[in-house]
Amino acid sequence: MRFAIVIAIVLLVAGVLAFAFFRAPAPAPDVVVTIAPLAALMEPMLPEGATLKQITPPGASPHTYEPLPADARAAEGTKLLVYVADSLDGWAAGLNAQKQFKALDGVPDTMRIPYADEHGHEGADTIDPHFWLDPMTVMEVLPALAGALNESGVACVPEHVVQFAQDIFAMHNQIEVDLAPLRGKSVVVFHDSLRYLFNRYGIEVAGVIERSPGKEPSPKDIQDLTLAIKDKGAIAVVTEPQYPEAPAKALSESTGVPLIVIDPIGGVPGNTTYAELMQAIAKSLLSVVEK
Repeated sequence: MRFAIVIAIVLLVAGVLAFAFFRAPAPAPDVVVTIAPLAALMEPMLPEGATLKQITPPGASPHTYEPLPADARAAEGTKLLVYVADSLDGWAAGLNAQKQFKALDGVPDTMRIPYADEHGHEGADTIDPHFWLDPMTVMEVLPALAGALNESGVACVPEHVVQFAQDIFAMHNQIEVDLAPLRGKSVVVFHDSLRYLFNRYGIEVAGVIERSPGKEPSPKDIQDLTLAIKDKGAIAVVTEPQYPEAPAKALSESTGVPLIVIDPIGGVPGNTTYAELMQAIAKSLLSVVEK
């Protein structure tokens, strides 16, 4: 009798383990995006019950991210994969999804900003892909993003799209007022990713520390940047949390110009919506004039 009970328990445990091991995989998300800003733009337009997955984790640079097997599985089952551009997260184009949409294609030609010549980009890579840092450009891209949702079968909610556009416009108006003291001022940046933001609100780029991804500045570069800070009266050295701080910090300390951190990606607690992202950036910039 005792032996029979033991056998029954063993079989029961084995059955539970087998069920856990062979249970059906979680359903694929309806929409997969590469970076947090795309998640912040897509989520407000989704219908109730639709799911979204973001590939790159907080703090990771989309330039250097390598997709994991789990990312590939999510993309295979999704109805829509959205990435920014070949020059930013082009690795996503190699993922097998039912439908892909490159968000930069939704930016009107008249609103696209080319990289500075010294970047050495070629072809389509000459266009700066960080369009989401200009709210007015985002408003022009929303119809294309909504269209991609509709074409994929994840029908967007028109009322949500309209409300989101209205919210973005109101946010832009407020940021424009808040950043008015910085209009005409200049900054040195670590990574040349903020021109959509600066062009919109009248801030100039006096120089770039890392002119190509992964290329450290030479002593001559640092000397030129130091002169640019003095000649143009730059009010800040700007770095990003996705990149090493040391070069920007050293330049800040050697020139006496404040160092500020601007996160153009977000996706961390308290900075997940588009409004939170842009407001955090404006706050970082304003910290210069408040010191």
